Amino acid sequence: GANGLVVVVPLDAVSASIYVYDQSRNFDYTAVPFHVMPRVTGFTPVRGVVGEEVVISGFNFSNINNLGLPPLVYFGNVPALAFLGADTQITTYVPAGALTAPITVETLAGYQTSSALFYLPPVIESFTPARAQVGEVLTIKGVNFTGATVARIGGATATILNAQLKEMTVQVPTGALDGTLYVETPGGAFFFFGARCRPSAA
Repeated sequence: GANGLVVVVPLDAVSASIYVYDQSRNFDYTAVPFHVMPRVTGFTPVRGVVGEEVVISGFNFSNINNLGLPPLVYFGNVPALAFLGADTQITTYVPAGALTAPITVETLAGYQTSSALFYLPPVIESFTPARAQVGEVLTIKGVNFTGATVARIGGATATILNAQLKEMTVQVPTGALDGTLYVETPGGAFFFFGARCRPSAA
């Protein structure tokens, strides 16, 4: 229109001044840069422990403010130390207190959270009941159970009924004996020794 233009931000746009040309190739540009929101495309490795280095890939990670400030990185809601390697790469380290969660990158333009989760090893803290019969439900509490793929009680494979970040439920399998409670997730595995899950007397 006579008083402005409406344009669509292209997928490969970067933070910069906006240039507008007329039909004679005359142009003008904005004095203040237009900031494009960051885009996270992936990270490696996809699992790790506190202190481990993680490289995040994507676009528009630079903060254009002439202050040299790096972007902010969060594992879930826990802030992490971050170093900008390029506009398309950030090096960060898994912070203390991080749990299995997406990774978020924030710049002056906004933020984006990864579609994938970064997995940390599971930790079993407790379970109830302390003793159960075959077929009963065992509730396991701890952290990083999201995506759990395997649970064993005394060497017998249990059916996983539900697996959330801090709690999972399994069904006590036939053949379960006193011994080790084992949980495996994409982030690793955890053995809980001394579990007493042998079927109770009827």
